[in-house]
Order: sequence, then structure tokens, then C-alpha cells
Amino acid sequence: MKLPAKLEVPSPETHADMQATAEFLEREMECEGGFRFAAGCPKTLLATCFGVISHEMLGTLPELQAARREQLVDVIASCQQADGTFRDPLHPDKLIHTLRKFTPTYLSWQETYFASHALDALGVAPAKPLRFIEPFRFEPTLMPWLGTLGFEDFWFVSNYLMFLLHFLVEVEGKESPAAHRVLDWLDTRQDPKTGFWGTQQGASLFNGLAGAFHLYGFYQYLGREIHYVDRAIESTLSVQQKSGLWSEPGGGPCEDLDAVDVLLKLVPSNADLDERVKAALRRALAALRAARLPSGGYCWTSPQRRARPRNVVYSGLPTLKVKSNKEDLWSIWFRPLAIAMAELRLGGKPAWPVKFRGKPLLGWHPAL
Repeated sequence: MKLPAKLEVPSPETHADMQATAEFLEREMECEGGFRFAAGCPKTLLATCFGVISHEMLGTLPELQAARREQLVDVIASCQQADGTFRDPLHPDKLIHTLRKFTPTYLSWQETYFASHALDALGVAPAKPLRFIEPFRFEPTLMPWLGTLGFEDFWFVSNYLMFLLHFLVEVEGKESPAAHRVLDWLDTRQDPKTGFWGTQQGASLFNGLAGAFHLYGFYQYLGREIHYVDRAIESTLSVQQKSGLWSEPGGGPCEDLDAVDVLLKLVPSNADLDERVKAALRRALAALRAARLPSGGYCWTSPQRRARPRNVVYSGLPTLKVKSNKEDLWSIWFRPLAIAMAELRLGGKPAWPVKFRGKPLLGWHPAL
């Protein structure tokens, strides 16, 4: 399948290119000792975490001076509350209550999830235990709470499950009874026709794909069987767009990584399906690479036919805003990560010393 007319096919990244990306991070995205999401944004906890994990993925985190790493630890650690959650002082309840979709629990868990991962990348454990998760370790709280989740928008709901599973594994380890209880519950709700969740309750195939991405890694990390693998792969391939991306126009860093990660993690049962997976990833690579800007940063929207710049507000937060054709930290993490994963699945090796996350889910791969 050809790329849209008049688009230049980007060259593969070099090691020097990715060093330039790391330098861009420190030069343009550093802010008051942490990181900002994009030009014009303030320092935030989320952006600081994205910056740390971007450095890790680029293989440049060890190259930062010790004082700089300690500075990043201090910025993140200063946001931890007595109950173990991490909260950005720029995102008080008063602001969060104005958001339509993102609840205080969602934002609190999201900031805590990324803070936990960023500290882990820096080789530091949170100073306070994650006491807030204690009630969810036990059936009388966990099971009724799971029953409140509406699967018709599984992409959104699966984020809660991703956060929860991470916290449970952090507190209880790989043998976490509560985490396995969640996966037992999910096993009974998986759609055998699509391999996803939510598609039996009205979620679109793409919505189911984006949600399933948040779970498959936990199944692998915890040694659980993933059911309906071939159906999930077929479903993923069926929603790929003509550009090679998975969301139009121009894709998105999360949407495209979701699909690439699924196609990397799930192993087809036959050679024909395996070859179709590889063909899909070959088509994706050029469009993924097109999101790289001359600065060394990456943008949200790949410059494909009909793609137009738009305003992106991450999680509805006004402190994390960007024009989709400009550099942002989510794209700087996710765009190269998707490229590295696609190359790995195709039997290649990224040009830079890519380092995947050591814990699930975002940025983690079981073989590395």
C-alpha cells in the first residue's frame, strides 16, 4: 500500500538523530528542574515523568549528570501525599472537578502511575507506601468497583484497570491475588469474536483495540494466557488506515503505539497471519517516522494526506496543551517507542540503544 502522494518517505533514524532528540528534551522541554509538556506549558508532574521515561527509552537517562537525575527525583517525590498518591499542585480538585470525563480518581491514579514508573526508571522507590490501594486488595471492595465500569467506552475504562493492576503488582508482587482476580474477571468478559473487550457492549473495534492494549502486557507479565490471539490480531489489522497508521487523519502517538504494541506482543498461530502483521508494520514505519520534526522532537499528528493541525489537550488538562503539528513530550516518548517496537517485530534492531520499561505496561516488552 503506497503512502499518499507528495509525501517524502522518511529515512530511518540514526543514533545521532536520537541523541538530538535527547538534547532537544533537555534544551527545549526542561522547565524549573522538571519538564513541560510543550512550548508555552508550565512544569507539571506528568510532563516530568514523560521526560524521564523518554530519556530512558532513548537510552540517555544514564548520561544525565547525577545532579540532574537527583533534581528530577526531587521534583517527582515532592508531589507524593500521605496516602501514597502523587498529586500535581497545578491540578487541584477545583480544576479536576471542571473536567467532563476525567474524574479526581482518574487524575490522581494517572499521576501516581506515571510517578511510580518515572521513579523506577531513576532507580528510586516512592518514599511512602501506596496505602490508598489497600481497599482494592480485597473482594468486598474490588469486585463491586469492577462492576461499575462501563465497557461501552473500553478505551477509557481500561486506563483505570491499567492503573489498578500496576498498583496491585507494586504492592503485592507478581503473585498478587488481587491482580489475578482482576484478570479472572476480565477472562469472563473478553469478546471471542474480536479478542478485545467492550465490543460486545457497543465499543467500536478501534476502541476495543486501544483498551486491550492496556491489558495484554499484564497478562504476559503475570504469566497468564491471552485468549483469542489470532482474532485480536485480525481485528487490529482490520482497522489499519491507508496511511499505515491506526487513526485518521495523521494518527496519534497513543493510537498508533497501541496497535504496534499489540502486533509485537501477540504471536500469530500461522505463517500467513505472521506475514500480514509484518506487512502492516512495514506500512506503518514511514508514517510513524514522518512525525519527526527538524528540531529532533516528534509531533502528535503525522503529516499525512488530509491531516490538519488541531489543538490537543492531554487528559483535558489546560497545563498540557499543544498544537498537533508541534513537539510534545507524549509524542517524543511514544513515536520513537512505536518505531523501535515495529523494527523489533520485523527482526531488525533500532539504531539507538533503546531501553524498554522494566515493568508493565506503557513501554514494556517481555523479551527485553
